[in-house]
Amino acid sequence: MAVELYYAFRSCATRVSILMSFFYTFVGLAVGSMLLTSSLIPLIRGWAKASGLVDDPEDESYKTHAHTTPYGGGVAIFIGAMVPLLGVTAWLGWNRADAFLEGGMWVDLWAPYALFPLAPDSPTIEQLSQILSLFVAATLMFLVGWIDDRRSLSPGIRFTAQIMTAGTMAGLVPGFQLDLLGSATVAWLGATLWIAALTNAFNFLDNMNGLAAGLAAIALAALGATAVASEHVPAAVLSVILIGAASGFLIYNFPVASIFMGDSGGLFLGYCVGGLSVLLSHRFGELGFVDTTMPYRLIPLMVLVVPVYDLVSVVLLRLRRGRPPWLGDTNHISHRIVRLGLEPTHAVLAVHTVASVLILPCLIVLHVGPGMAWRILGGVLAAIIAAAAADYISLRRDPA
Repeated sequence: MAVELYYAFRSCATRVSILMSFFYTFVGLAVGSMLLTSSLIPLIRGWAKASGLVDDPEDESYKTHAHTTPYGGGVAIFIGAMVPLLGVTAWLGWNRADAFLEGGMWVDLWAPYALFPLAPDSPTIEQLSQILSLFVAATLMFLVGWIDDRRSLSPGIRFTAQIMTAGTMAGLVPGFQLDLLGSATVAWLGATLWIAALTNAFNFLDNMNGLAAGLAAIALAALGATAVASEHVPAAVLSVILIGAASGFLIYNFPVASIFMGDSGGLFLGYCVGGLSVLLSHRFGELGFVDTTMPYRLIPLMVLVVPVYDLVSVVLLRLRRGRPPWLGDTNHISHRIVRLGLEPTHAVLAVHTVASVLILPCLIVLHVGPGMAWRILGGVLAAIIAAAAADYISLRRDPA
């Protein structure tokens, strides 16, 4: 035990050293993204009000806000993430193109390495290509959400777009396969369904002020730490940029919202989080044998237990009551906590706290051996089952 703790301490010290070497870059990117997003929101909010892009609580019975509120926060989040990411990519292309040679001639980072096909002999460029490919796919989700905010797409069209986008990315881009069971077909199908599920989960979570963006920031912080631990710096860069964008939006969305992110923001953040979790799970598999890396490959998935549980539980409740799963209601975790007696703001903070508490032991797993990792993850799983059982009993006593 003492030896294992020693190596855990040494591993932790190494991770901290790596993190500190990128600290100022990460902070700068997060702050820059936050300032850009927050500076755009007043302009977008004014335009949304003038153009009638608003959420009227009288349109749907399940709406819980009191006043008509403009959409458009997702646009600010998207631009706040896109500009820093493209800036980092351009900087790499300008300053480090001389690091890549092909036949004695300088190779431009933008072609053919920025997107497909990937450069097989350059892990750094391959990782950057993965992140840019993820962002392109997430951009498609942003556009689907934006059209839905403007014209209200049918659930079938939205879901088809999600499956096609996730399936294409998982099939074409190395690294986006959820290969926990070994089969290539299962790996592709698992990644496709997981990313689509997370895309919807965060869109569903946009039901109270600050809930979806706050949970996204918490999950992205965990995924960023996981990216550093697995030595996938471009994934860490995207994580901190998205944290900044979500935080800039939260300034205007929590606790009293003057703007909503809309489907454009929910689908965009959900797709990014889902894609990053699959990518980092696969990354741990690249670092060693499956039997020794399996607990670590579960970490990027388990840090998302709260949004996944909310999605699964609310869909099952709707199906049980004979309602289509895509129709909104007040049976999300946040609503159920409010029915227990908390104010909406406190309910959101409670969900944030639960997510953070469940994430912490998952991050500790990064610094221990496989045996200890399985024990810690087993404890987290037991806590999740206990919480789900308590939630089920509460629903039986007070059905909505």
